[in-house]
Amino acid sequence: MNIIEEKIYKTKHLDKYKNYFKFIDSITSSYELIDILPNHIKDSFSQDLIFLKETCKTLDQEKNFIELISKTNSFLDSLFRSKVNLITYKAFLEVEQNESVKNTIRSFKPIRGYSNKVYYNTLSNVTGRLTVKSGPSILTLPKKYRSILETRFSQGSIISIDFSSLEPRLCLKLSGKNANQDLYQEINSILDLNLNRSVIKRAIISVLYGAHYTSLKDISETKSKALFDCIKDYFCLDKILAISKNIDKHGIRRNYEGRPLWNLKEEKENILINNYIQSSAVDIALKYFSSLPQILNLEKAVPLFVLHDAMIFDIQSDYLKEFKLIISQGYEHDKLGNFPLKMEIFNNKNQGLENEH
Repeated sequence: MNIIEEKIYKTKHLDKYKNYFKFIDSITSSYELIDILPNHIKDSFSQDLIFLKETCKTLDQEKNFIELISKTNSFLDSLFRSKVNLITYKAFLEVEQNESVKNTIRSFKPIRGYSNKVYYNTLSNVTGRLTVKSGPSILTLPKKYRSILETRFSQGSIISIDFSSLEPRLCLKLSGKNANQDLYQEINSILDLNLNRSVIKRAIISVLYGAHYTSLKDISETKSKALFDCIKDYFCLDKILAISKNIDKHGIRRNYEGRPLWNLKEEKENILINNYIQSSAVDIALKYFSSLPQILNLEKAVPLFVLHDAMIFDIQSDYLKEFKLIISQGYEHDKLGNFPLKMEIFNNKNQGLENEH
């Protein structure tokens, strides 16, 4: 049985087949063990395997999420090892005092100039937010230490691309609105409070994560409440909540891309909204990133890491112009429309290059 199917839908039948799931989990890390099991043990699970496989097919036939996550996992497994500057690596270990951060840096230890390959888990939590299973701990590496990575090309750049305000834009699209190119400025103009965009950005994240308006300390409570109320109305959170609470005919909550959300006992509205939006954003980003190898020259644009809604590449200098053009077009989702992307160069061997925003 496909281990992805088992992991996605195991909760659906966990009580009935808990012994089976205990068994399958015990052999997940070593498939060859199944060959040495006694026949009577294999036979005792054969009917369960048939039933569960058919059940998975039925549960997934409308959304085809298993196909999406299988493609995503194949893409993540195809990422390349990153070149690491040994001098910079040693210098960062010398100056960093926090032991946890030092351990993160150590995970990039170069072997003949390159780090180990990163392996991700896409099914370790309810939203599907990536975790590093093994290899460089890129998800917890402070941004100031990314210069540990260096290009493998004689002339090249380490570049990150990321979605511009992915979760807020997704909320707007789900509410049937067209996101302004600068949604922070749009909210500011609605309120006419002349607030700093960083304040508005934090307020949006706070609202989407269910924080109270008093948590925003930068401005007065009066302005903070007005801002929070405006954001809730602007993003039509009542509509988002209704979508987030929906349970389909199979008894499953799903995100926009079909990922099962096993939060059926959850009643807190902010958590329901956050689970739905965060998980949908995860899969939209991964859907785009996994499509890039088909349109990029992988000999000149080497994919290294995924950081949730961002991705890091090693780009050869003579391919940079074409790469910028591709990224400037954003991601055209088949149903939700365009999501803009931004690009940043944070380590390069080229003269005169500046950050792209």
